Amino acid sequence: MGRSEEERTFRLRRVLTDAGCSEEQIAAFLALGQAGERCRQYRLLARHRAALLEQLHRDAARLDCLDHLVLAMREADKQHTDETEGICIWKHCI
Repeated sequence: MGRSEEERTFRLRRVLTDAGCSEEQIAAFLALGQAGERCRQYRLLARHRAALLEQLHRDAARLDCLDHLVLAMREADKQHTDETEGICIWKHCI
């Protein structure tokens, strides 16, 4: 493997790692590249992208749940104001 090929492989590994690919996925991607299996490389990347997108949607739903809970708590806390200062007693919690 020549110097430029080593650099290319290093860059590919770094990009795939940054994209959240496992060592197994990276090895498979590189092996597919060595075998000239470009279509299979695309499929591997598409599967990983789909998994990331699914995780993103799950995380977004979790954020929505937390936001809903915080909103409900704030609505309930509107009833508990500090009589002397006229501010929510929980204001300084976050």
